[in-house]
Amino acid sequence: VASITVILPYIFVEGLGFSDSQFGVLQASVMIGIFLGNILLSIVSQKLNKKKIVIYGLTAQAGLFFIIGIFFYPWVIRTFGRGSIYLFGILLIFLVMFGVANAFINTSINTNLQLMIPNRVRARVLSAYSFGMQVISPLGVFVAGIALELIKYYNLFMTCTVMILIATGIFFKNAPEESYNPQNKKAETR
Repeated sequence: VASITVILPYIFVEGLGFSDSQFGVLQASVMIGIFLGNILLSIVSQKLNKKKIVIYGLTAQAGLFFIIGIFFYPWVIRTFGRGSIYLFGILLIFLVMFGVANAFINTSINTNLQLMIPNRVRARVLSAYSFGMQVISPLGVFVAGIALELIKYYNLFMTCTVMILIATGIFFKNAPEESYNPQNKKAETR
């Protein structure tokens, strides 16, 4: 996902013809969606089990990536008009929805990680996890920057989307039940 955030400014400004201020609003719409998603999550978490929340969130996020990616193709841009208010409004709505789905995933994953990791090693494991994400994110950004020079932005975005869809499918196929409904790991007494 970090690699996609590097190509979005290029897509929105250069590809779709939005102004810098419109791009800022589109970026902010994801944060608004995350805020609304966390509020919604606090409501539905009482009604839905954790597995459904993760499945709905991952499915929605992957599906929204695909739908948003369709709007980046030249024939769609010609249909709505480059930099048009219609295209802007559609993307704004989908990006808010993406933020909601993202909140469902990130909050659930972080909560599940906290519960799955035994207390005695939690700090070390989460530190290693955080370090790994901080190391791999710049690598993804670097690769995306180079790929943007070689591949049309709409094809690059869809390639990333297909990779996300495949990763989501692999997770659904192979994830143990504990990754959806973890039990709190107590520290061993010595």
